[in-house]
Amino acid sequence: MLKEVSRAGDGLTFTWAAVAGRTYQVQVNANLTQTNWVDLSDPVIATNTTASATDVIGLDRQRFYRIMLLP
Repeated sequence: MLKEVSRAGDGLTFTWAAVAGRTYQVQVNANLTQTNWVDLSDPVIATNTTASATDVIGLDRQRFYRIMLLP
């Protein structure tokens, strides 16, 4: 569950509920009519009950994000 989205400078940070020790992958896509989701960065291993990742705000007018729990 997404808990917070915050902006600081040129970064957009996503914080979500997590399970410590589990691995998550944040992906981004600029166009939902296409299926080419791209990994935002390396997978995130949660160390607590929340995890977060930051994206640098670029020139895209809109971007869509999803957070996947990896096996």
